[in-house]
Amino acid sequence: MKELGDNLYLIEGNHYKLRRGLGAPNSLIVKDDKEFIVIDPGVTTYQLKKFKKLEKAGYLTLNKISKIFLSHHHWDHSLLASYFQKRFGSKIYCHPLEKEGVEDGNIIYNLYWESFEILEREIKPFPDWGIKLVLWFMWGNYEPMKVNEIFMEGDLLSANEKIQVVELPGHSPGMVGFYFPESRVFYLSDLFDTEFGIAMDMNNPFSNYDCALNSLHKILNFDVDVLIPGHGEAIYGRDYCMIYTNKKIEEAIEIRDKLLNLLGQKKWKFIEIVKAIIPKPFDVTKIYLARHFIYVLLVDIWKKEGLKIEKRGRRNLVYR
Repeated sequence: MKELGDNLYLIEGNHYKLRRGLGAPNSLIVKDDKEFIVIDPGVTTYQLKKFKKLEKAGYLTLNKISKIFLSHHHWDHSLLASYFQKRFGSKIYCHPLEKEGVEDGNIIYNLYWESFEILEREIKPFPDWGIKLVLWFMWGNYEPMKVNEIFMEGDLLSANEKIQVVELPGHSPGMVGFYFPESRVFYLSDLFDTEFGIAMDMNNPFSNYDCALNSLHKILNFDVDVLIPGHGEAIYGRDYCMIYTNKKIEEAIEIRDKLLNLLGQKKWKFIEIVKAIIPKPFDVTKIYLARHFIYVLLVDIWKKEGLKIEKRGRRNLVYR
């Protein structure tokens, strides 16, 4: 745990390490008088152990977690909220565009499966069994919960530390970040990560390139000393926060331009496009996230400019 202010604490998560809790995000604890607010509590087994250790150390009282703020509906950020609500009556808050996904994982499971059909039948980036397995793992056993309150852009939530809601769509339509003006801390959720992220976290069918790019630009308008991504290490120092954000913006534009250029040169298999754009060294997680990112960009190009598909065995060739 890291102390970021008098009443603000960071619980560092763990990104894609199977033995220590797959996908556990960074979480924040805000002390609100005699109660506590938790932002993105994460997934049960791994993150819950951390909360219990903090309680033993005297930093937190689990039955006094009165509010849970969710940046978006994805299981790795929201699943533990159901536990706190059922066990301690914690109230859950989220953006209205994320409410349906938070309350019913089965709805999201079905929507994700249908949305993959946009280009799935043509480009075939993933085998059907692979998509079904991933979706089942993420949402097949999602614990239902009730959203008690919603928040919107600009809302200042009451706490010892002021919390400003900032809409950061791109990774998901209603994703928000939380800005702490007194501590100059900005929790960005999954706009990008600092461990395996490829410019921006666009790793699901509802991701949108233009929205994510606009959200990245939005960060530059805030006075920030600490940037906290949903996954990976926090970024410290006002100057470095701005340098890092500008670098992410440049990377996002560069990757799209490079993709457009490649598509105009020849016919490509999907994995060939990914490896031509994403720098080495490759690893399983990086390729997995990169495939999603390039897939979202291809959908964006397909909608705006069109793509051509040529049948070639089990895998199709994509070009402009």
